[in-house]
Amino acid sequence: MHERIYLENFVPNDTYASETANFQFITGPNMSGKSTYLRQIALFGVMAQIGSFVPAEYASIRIVSQCVIVMTSSSSFVRQLFSRICNDDNLETNASTFMVEMRETAYILQNITDDSLVIIDELGRGTSTQDALGITYAVCERLLKTKVG
Repeated sequence: MHERIYLENFVPNDTYASETANFQFITGPNMSGKSTYLRQIALFGVMAQIGSFVPAEYASIRIVSQCVIVMTSSSSFVRQLFSRICNDDNLETNASTFMVEMRETAYILQNITDDSLVIIDELGRGTSTQDALGITYAVCERLLKTKVG
């Protein structure tokens, strides 16, 4: 097994979300594991949707009936899974990192429902800190109004 994959010491992470506590804003210093934590949540969510083993002591994950790839299920609490992690500029369309990020965020906000799961990493990283705070605040307000998980 590759040395980087096999770790004897690791930090377990707890994640909790319900209909009454369905919004989480993750903060912390650089290189503290925020992006890794979000990737873990997204990966475990997808693994659960396809019926795969989720490496956790306990997991109760809502079913997704639609995703970027359409899935069907008998129970549909979360209808869509949106994930935007680590985007870059697009040289083909002459779009900056900020423009690509805003287009993706606009798409997410236009298509979410109360049953959507939205994961956004480093919102506003393609602009100034001041502008990023304003954008993040506005997006958080919109997500809270939609009651997404």
